[in-house]
Amino acid sequence: MGYKLTGDQLRSASRKLGDIARQIGQEEYPHYPEYLLEALQAIGEGRFWTRVCRFPSEILAQTLIPQGFSVIEDVEPSEFDATDLEYISFLREKEEICYVNEIRTRAVALGANLGLVDGKRIFDQRDNFPEAARTSHLLLPGTLLRDIHNDLYIMILLWQYNNMLARPVNIHTTHGTGGMLARIKQTDK
Repeated sequence: MGYKLTGDQLRSASRKLGDIARQIGQEEYPHYPEYLLEALQAIGEGRFWTRVCRFPSEILAQTLIPQGFSVIEDVEPSEFDATDLEYISFLREKEEICYVNEIRTRAVALGANLGLVDGKRIFDQRDNFPEAARTSHLLLPGTLLRDIHNDLYIMILLWQYNNMLARPVNIHTTHGTGGMLARIKQTDK
């Protein structure tokens, strides 16, 4: 069963579609293009998730969000190819471990504050993940999740039996030399 738009609804929808078409036609589109494509696909399928999703990860990386978890903080996704990344330690000299909550702060300072959408991009391009880094856990501190018990988590990507997996890590635990962060390679200017 379908629905019939009223005259006002039809005019309003046409005006909004015209605004979108005008923005797309600009030399530079003012918003993240993948959001546009996902939203247009969803609208065409009658999925109007914009009323409930507040963060990029809820839309573009929902398959990596564990059941019973919700996103409460998220960074804007980065533009990169997996081969454009460098992997760095979050530990300071002579440190062996660090609390995950502190790692989140350090990630911002190091320019390595990737979130779950970035993690999904890495996950999707996992064949380009460096062999040498496959023994480490890649922390994704840019997305903060809450479970049903109100505990806070970030996600990590790890290799297990030649498969890349995503797992939650509580922010009140520690992580050590087995963990790393990723950032877009720094270029000399």
